[in-house]
Amino acid sequence: MKSHGKGLLGSILSQAEDDEEIDVDCIKGVLGNMVAAGYLTTKGALSGFFLSMLYYPEIQRRIQEEIDEYIGRDRDPNLDDRSVMHYTNAAILECLRFISHVPIGVPHMTREDIEIEGMRIPANTTMITNFWSTNRSEKYWDEPNIFLPERFLDDNGKFLPAEHILRLQLIPFGVGRRNCVGESFAKSRIFLYVTSLLQKFNFTPGENTLASLDSAKWKPRISMHPDFLNCTVRPR
Repeated sequence: MKSHGKGLLGSILSQAEDDEEIDVDCIKGVLGNMVAAGYLTTKGALSGFFLSMLYYPEIQRRIQEEIDEYIGRDRDPNLDDRSVMHYTNAAILECLRFISHVPIGVPHMTREDIEIEGMRIPANTTMITNFWSTNRSEKYWDEPNIFLPERFLDDNGKFLPAEHILRLQLIPFGVGRRNCVGESFAKSRIFLYVTSLLQKFNFTPGENTLASLDSAKWKPRISMHPDFLNCTVRPR
């Protein structure tokens, strides 16, 4: 088998030499899915996060205070910092809930008849998770239309453990065997982007009107994000 170099594309091209089912359309589809699942979703999350910081400067300041306390201004943030950055972690999760930049999940199909809370779902039924609805449901969230990182903190200001009911209720990457394979990577990259940028810069509204923070008004895409971020970025 001829080597086409390292990376995803190289691996696919090498495998395609011995597998007739991997044609050009298949390769384009895989790469397109990677762009949508990797780049566009991360862009939507980060755009929504920094737009939120323009609307909630007090939250931006609290994150920066935490950065100054545990990381400082001189060294670069790293993933080990996540264990002590309780408010920052809570703000990131709240952003994922509040903006719901991926409003629905990837379609799945039931392999057999199942029953959930008295409702029968036949085999071979296509099911789509409505993340938007679960993220804004008053059944699970107090004041769901308010951006409130504190909902993910306990009485001592510590980040809620992964097994807490609110953490379990928030499933922006899906759940179970078919959850997003990039969940860990995405969360770690978002943390590093947020802490690295807020360590060095202040984000304030620009002269023109801000984009709406109501993501229901953003253009519907695979991953929703505001059309623009009208802001001023200044060194701290």
